[in-house]
Amino acid sequence: MYTDALKIGILSSWGKLRTWTCGGHYHEHPDLDLINILESISGLPYTVEFLSFDEVTKETLDSLDIIINAGFEGSSWSGGAHWDNAEAVRLLAQWVWKGGTFLGINAPSSLNNSFKMAHVLGVDYDDGRRLCHGQWEVDVAQDSKSQLKIQPKQGIYLIDGDTTVLQSQDGLPTYTERKFGQGKGIYLSEYRYSPENTFALRSILEQNLAAEPLYTSDNPHVDCAYYPEAQVLLLANGSESEEDVRILTEKGKIDEVLGGFSLKVLDLSAHL
Repeated sequence: MYTDALKIGILSSWGKLRTWTCGGHYHEHPDLDLINILESISGLPYTVEFLSFDEVTKETLDSLDIIINAGFEGSSWSGGAHWDNAEAVRLLAQWVWKGGTFLGINAPSSLNNSFKMAHVLGVDYDDGRRLCHGQWEVDVAQDSKSQLKIQPKQGIYLIDGDTTVLQSQDGLPTYTERKFGQGKGIYLSEYRYSPENTFALRSILEQNLAAEPLYTSDNPHVDCAYYPEAQVLLLANGSESEEDVRILTEKGKIDEVLGGFSLKVLDLSAHL
């Protein structure tokens, strides 16, 4: 199957011991951020690697474009006590500074109720100990078009005025970006799978690509997969309604209409 040049690392305590699942089926752990992330990216044309903290080395990091760390405080998914490792934090921060993207969700890099990667993400967690401290105003950037459907996490605050807020709710930042050297830190307060959120996540992951990605759908309800050797493009409409879709290929754009819950197989050797 065709895969894009984008390479993503999923950082957790488990690494390769648990790939593409958090244990059991999706419906058994619907509130875990990571399994919702995996549900979304499993259908996207990216190369995905699963990393433990023992694999946080310069050589490994240099092979990746994006690292995702997602989970609640103290969990194996966010890393828990593994974040008590100054060398891992240094290597990750250095990698972002040189151009990488660190995407943190819920309580990323959390140790003792604070984020070890806060200086990269631009946000941190307050468990009440900062009650007498002032906080930066949460003002959403005027040009933000983000439409992620996510809920806020209580206690999240901006560490300074250099963090761009792209979404907020009830005065709390839910989606932020922060430039860090040549790279950036991105924070999401949570993540839940839906076609619309998958579409928004794609925009986040692909924002640094030099060109518009090939063989991806412009409709959140239509999935696609391209098989280069057979020159076959598979389209699947996951909604009950008729859907229009446009796919960018190496030879041009393809426009198709799919009926509700339908599949379409296109022979691109004859189609273009």
